Amino acid sequence: MIVLAIEALGVLIYMCLMRFSVLKNRGTKVKVAFLLLIGLIIFVRAYKYSTGMGLDLDEAEGGYNAWALANYGVDEHLASWPVYLSAWGSGMNILYPLITVPFIKILGLSVAVYRLPLLVISILAILLFFYTLIKIGEKDTTVFIMMMVVFLSPVMIEYSRWSVESNLFPWLMVIFVSLLLLFINQFKNNNQKWAIIDWTLFNITVGISAYAYSNMWIFLATFMVLIYACLIWKLKKEAIKLVALSVIILLVIVWPLALFLYVNYVSHKEIILFGNITVTKLVANRSSSQFVIGHGNDLLAIKNNLIDTFRVLITGYDGMAKNALPVVGAFYPFMLTFSLIGFGYSVVRRSKMDMVFLISVVACLPGICIILPNYTHLSAFMLPVLYLEAVGVCYVCKNRYAKIAFSIIFILALSVYMHIYFNARYYDLHNTAQETPIELKDAIKKADSLNRETVIVSSFGKAMYVVPRFYLPISPAKFNKVKSNEIPAEHTYYRYYDKWYFSDKLGNSIDKSKAYIVSDASGVRTELNGMKHKRYGTYTMYW
Repeated sequence: MIVLAIEALGVLIYMCLMRFSVLKNRGTKVKVAFLLLIGLIIFVRAYKYSTGMGLDLDEAEGGYNAWALANYGVDEHLASWPVYLSAWGSGMNILYPLITVPFIKILGLSVAVYRLPLLVISILAILLFFYTLIKIGEKDTTVFIMMMVVFLSPVMIEYSRWSVESNLFPWLMVIFVSLLLLFINQFKNNNQKWAIIDWTLFNITVGISAYAYSNMWIFLATFMVLIYACLIWKLKKEAIKLVALSVIILLVIVWPLALFLYVNYVSHKEIILFGNITVTKLVANRSSSQFVIGHGNDLLAIKNNLIDTFRVLITGYDGMAKNALPVVGAFYPFMLTFSLIGFGYSVVRRSKMDMVFLISVVACLPGICIILPNYTHLSAFMLPVLYLEAVGVCYVCKNRYAKIAFSIIFILALSVYMHIYFNARYYDLHNTAQETPIELKDAIKKADSLNRETVIVSSFGKAMYVVPRFYLPISPAKFNKVKSNEIPAEHTYYRYYDKWYFSDKLGNSIDKSKAYIVSDASGVRTELNGMKHKRYGTYTMYW
């Protein structure tokens, strides 16, 4: 039902675009082609979005904190409305959990509910980008190829389906890039009123996106400085008002994050704003584990990091199923070749849209040099890379029949990917990296109904505490009373809370008064064989 509702929403918005935008002047065949493409783009995101993949540990952590804020106004550490979640100890971005609060307040906490806002936001961002391409006058074939290449590529599909909180950023980037392109178009057409509106919305979205993913702060700062430089170069004195407006908007939005940096790197004392907004003091920051510099020879570290980034891009795999599947990768075969062609052509052509995406590429470079590469850390780089792929395809496939042939091959590649995603690689989506099988929910609820202590044994060990807490949330105050005492660290995990115990292996003896939920990878003790048992995905419950 949710999939149908989302499809209907997308079609309704598309019909509005046909009726009230420049799309209304297109022929019927073009409208139908766009409708089918947008329907497919929505479908591959919405289909089995809550059951096709397991629950990621970051999703479980973010979801519980959102539930705690929705019901108690505090996070798991009892901080009221934090500007940045403490989470494991080294922090978690606040924006996506905050967006999910009203959904969870109304519908309760579940995988479907926690993933729903990201799915909706990604679809709205895609439709805005589509509208932007039409509005700025791109050719129909160019719009079709660009929408297909950018939003049907595996990495962008993955960004829509997993509600890891940092996955919000690439969709906010789609939105603010679209608004920037609309601003440029309105300014070019001397429509000052709408230009200012689009410029204002662009800056608001950029400011808000700083709360979506802290690793993108370097990109955002560099991107905005380059945009300012281009405005001053092109508009001279006329740019001063635009830059001043932008700076004011951004400062109004991001000053709590500036305080967050002050608290964590200077004062080391938590601050409460307006009586209930917490500027969080983290137990530890992740700079040492995320940044390659500051550990010795920085130049050598940057060189090695660039090599690693190249490897991740070429192989299309970073070891995390929530970003890209092994064998399939983040891109379809040979598509990166088109991005190189598109880059060369864009540098020569230098259209206004080319310049926006080339600026995006340049703005990504500082982060690429110093931040360890994976497709989460590279999320700002994906949109310009995929744009350049589309430009390369349009350059190589110059005539209509070549574009049709490419589209057929691309859709076939998508079909193979979706088959692999939902069939051949089902195990990877439920049992690798930080993923737990969706069937584990039923095991946890069964154990809870037995009203006895339960030991969960898996390779995640103590990190598994977030999973039963997601499926059966308890108040943050109670959690803090019944959890084990642990030494605070970058990733603080708990041996137990309340009646739930966590380990990476079975103990020396089995207490048959307890229930056990054991992953296949942990093996089976003979003492368990005499107990009742039931399979739940790759876990077995004994009681």
